[in-house]
Amino acid sequence: MKTIQNMKSRSVLILLIGALSFTFAPAQGTMQLDISGWEAGQVYFDEDEWTEVITGDIPLVITVPHGGAKKPEGMADRTCKDDRGRIVRGTDSYTQEVSRFIREVFQEKYNKQPYIIINHVARSKVDQNRDLHYAACGDEKGMQAWHNFHSAADSALAHAVRKFGYAFYIDLHGHGHSNQRLELGYSLTKGDLQKAFKREDLKKYAAKSSMANYIKKHPDADIWELLFGKHAFGTYIYREGIPATPAVQDPHPAEDESFFSGGYNTRRYTSPDYPDVFGLQIEMHYRKARDSRANIRAFAQSLARAYFDFIDKLDL
Repeated sequence: MKTIQNMKSRSVLILLIGALSFTFAPAQGTMQLDISGWEAGQVYFDEDEWTEVITGDIPLVITVPHGGAKKPEGMADRTCKDDRGRIVRGTDSYTQEVSRFIREVFQEKYNKQPYIIINHVARSKVDQNRDLHYAACGDEKGMQAWHNFHSAADSALAHAVRKFGYAFYIDLHGHGHSNQRLELGYSLTKGDLQKAFKREDLKKYAAKSSMANYIKKHPDADIWELLFGKHAFGTYIYREGIPATPAVQDPHPAEDESFFSGGYNTRRYTSPDYPDVFGLQIEMHYRKARDSRANIRAFAQSLARAYFDFIDKLDL
């Protein structure tokens, strides 16, 4: 039996599998779990409680890679620099709390629950939004934590796709940029967004974007409308009072503005290897979004409404 805590090689998701399974230790004891038996609301941890999985009953899968604080004994600090010469170790504060409020709001208002995968290990030890080399810098325990988290994400996506035929994926982060708005990362840079808004090279940006899998299955879909139109996800959440870009109200960042376009997780889980998955990275601002329980809850309510509005307009 392949177990999440013993997996030593990068898992590859095959979305038509019939029996992907692994071992988790739920809050009360240890059990062997096949995803075919998942029921909404179950909470599972890997053996070391580095990765938490909350099972859902709607095709929304949320990963929370940078909110962890644990520094396991024997797990080395990350020391390898990325291709820009950096070692980013900062925590995306309160993103775990945001994800739990999202779950609570979906339960209370809609009697539904998204799938949520939470990393509990500090980013100084493992970066769950990078490929394995930069994520763990060769440390054995760090690599194990990386495999646990991504195996859990694979499994949640597989379960959602098998049950609903598709999954909408959100990789949840928090940014520290001065412009207090959501940065919606569709794997398109701000330069890409600027050109796409002018309707330049739309086929190129459709294929590059994290909505590419949806567009492949729905050839009549318009990437311009998905990014900037009146039924874009950003447009809906902006209408809820949460500033966001791209959206009809704020199509793209200006040249001098910082912007996160989507990282490893978004590229991986919306790639052709996951043909029934599409989505985006959400980088949350801090003020009036993550700075109090009331604002976190208000954000969660806005996200829930925007999610259903957006999904309802798609051809699914």
